[in-house]
Amino acid sequence: MKFRKFVAPGEEQEPDPAIAYATASRKRVRERDASAVRLRMQGFTYAQIAAELKFGSSTHCQSRVAAALNEVVREPARELLELELRRLDEMFLPVYARAIEGGGPKAIQSCLHIMERRAKLLGLDKPTKIATTTPDGEALPPPVLDLTTLTEEELTTLEQLLNKSSRAAAPPPAKPSTE
Repeated sequence: MKFRKFVAPGEEQEPDPAIAYATASRKRVRERDASAVRLRMQGFTYAQIAAELKFGSSTHCQSRVAAALNEVVREPARELLELELRRLDEMFLPVYARAIEGGGPKAIQSCLHIMERRAKLLGLDKPTKIATTTPDGEALPPPVLDLTTLTEEELTTLEQLLNKSSRAAAPPPAKPSTE
């Protein structure tokens, strides 16, 4: 294990070369990814970009372009989420103060509504189970199997498979008692 030299308060600590190298390396990767996205937007193929920017393959180039584009989309989405959460916080505080001071059912309902929206934005709620139904909301009938199109050989194979699966699903026979 490598120990760092003790640095007294007020003294400057030498930068760790490994951290400096890793930071510079990440910066080079981001710059190359950005260049790849620019070239792709100009109409170059992934193979051309891979050759120009020294990617190992066009597939690797394509995955780096996709990752860079995902990051471009993800950052604004993160900022938008933070903005929406701040707005909800600003709305919640005065309504909550009214609710705990006896503001009545309307203030309580408003608090609950804001809390529900916040939980939904943060993905805190348990997923809702959705069942497939008809347009009227009725349960779908089980599928009808048309076995008339099967040959005798296919019917025999199907029967063997059904017998095999029912044997696998059946509990093992009870062992005789040795009392």
